[in-house]
Amino acid sequence: MEQKTVVLGPIQVTNITQRKVTFLGGTGSGKTTSLKMLALKSQESKVHTFVFDALNVIYIEGFNRILITKKSKEKGKELGQMLNKLSHNEGVIIAFKDLLQEELAIFCDGLFSTWIPHDDLLCFDEIQEYCPRTGGQPAFEIERKIRTGRNSNIGFVFTSQRAAMVKTNIISLTDYLVILRTTWRNDLDVIEELLGNLNKEETKGILAKIQTEPFLNGFSIDFRYFDNEGKSSQ
Repeated sequence: MEQKTVVLGPIQVTNITQRKVTFLGGTGSGKTTSLKMLALKSQESKVHTFVFDALNVIYIEGFNRILITKKSKEKGKELGQMLNKLSHNEGVIIAFKDLLQEELAIFCDGLFSTWIPHDDLLCFDEIQEYCPRTGGQPAFEIERKIRTGRNSNIGFVFTSQRAAMVKTNIISLTDYLVILRTTWRNDLDVIEELLGNLNKEETKGILAKIQTEPFLNGFSIDFRYFDNEGKSSQ
């Protein structure tokens, strides 16, 4: 199994198809831009990359775009069967237009019940739309794939502007965390919990700085490699 390393500026994700990378940040902080750039770098590194676009806002040069509307909301299984036959030469964006959160979850459950991805990178912009903590319907097949994806050499990238709205058992699987500007108290509490193994002074400093960081500025932490004292890179 060939290991792929993807580099995006100061961010270096080793063996990306065995990792779970999470970008957290408020509106306009740069998390979706970061996801797009990482997806493009991944595809250029010969890792077949899929981007799930819950808000229908993502376009990436060279990626095919599949638009799911209310008329096709029952066709998740059919798309899964189609993706099984797809060449790995081009990245794919699966964008959703005007679907309610429950309809999105139902479509994705159908998709992942027939699709068998392997050696891929799956990117979910606004992961709380697929795996909400409360007040929505989780896409259980996505959750299952996130938990077991390493067995099929599948990596994951998540973004969220509201960390507190992401299902706890999903966000806690993060092993490479990128924190951009965040101001909501509940979201800061979740980030503090994720940083639990860092020393308290560094965690306090990160939480203070991320509330005023400019676009695309923040902190990245690779939880596989930080030492016992906790290291982060800005």
